[in-house]
Amino acid sequence: MSTKTNQSKKLTVIITSYNEEENIESCLRSVMWADEIFVVDSFSTDQTLGIARKYTDRIVQHEYTNPAAQKKLKIDIIQSIMRLLKISVEFG
Repeated sequence: MSTKTNQSKKLTVIITSYNEEENIESCLRSVMWADEIFVVDSFSTDQTLGIARKYTDRIVQHEYTNPAAQKKLKIDIIQSIMRLLKISVEFG
């Protein structure tokens, strides 16, 4: 016998950016269907953050060092979300 929970699955999109004011809005619009949108920005100096804030308040700034570091940060964010979800299920 399988056990079903009332927990619905969520999809989180994580977008990395740096000075993407010309592209970020169409990118964010294209993922508005997602349950959560995170932006990992590498300290943009243009209007990228202002545009991103119209679509999400989940914005993290992280200095870009290399692609591996950005990917690791995205994995860390995902793992943090998963831990929080597990805690909310256990204590919910």
